[in-house]
This record gives sequence, structure tokens and C-alpha cells, in this order.
Amino acid sequence: MYKNISVYLGDEELITLEHKSSIERYEIEEENKIRAQEIALFTLKLKEYGISFSDLVNNSPNIRIQERS
Repeated sequence: MYKNISVYLGDEELITLEHKSSIERYEIEEENKIRAQEIALFTLKLKEYGISFSDLVNNSPNIRIQERS
């Protein structure tokens, strides 16, 4: 049985949980698009200096976490 549950969002009108879930998915998708654009821009900037992401990984210092005994 499906129940339509409403949520009150402050001064905004009531929305259903289904709508709230859709809004949250949309926001996550938009954040992912922005992040992808930022990565693409960063990649282009690195190329200006002749650097790739692989170069960054291979030439960055390694951090080793030592377990305490």
C-alpha cells in the first residue's frame, strides 16, 4: 500500500516525500554536472603546463598511515 506523505518546508508549501526525493536527486545530478565541468577545466589547465592527472598521482608524495600497535 502506497501512502502519500506530505512534508512542510518552512515558508514553502507542502510537498510529498516523492517530490522531495525527486528534488534531492535533481540537486545531486546538478552537483555532479558542476563537478564534471570543474574536472574538465582543471584538466585543461593542467595541459597548459604539460601535466596529466597520472603525472600528479605518480609525482605526488605518498602518505602512509601506520597502524598503532
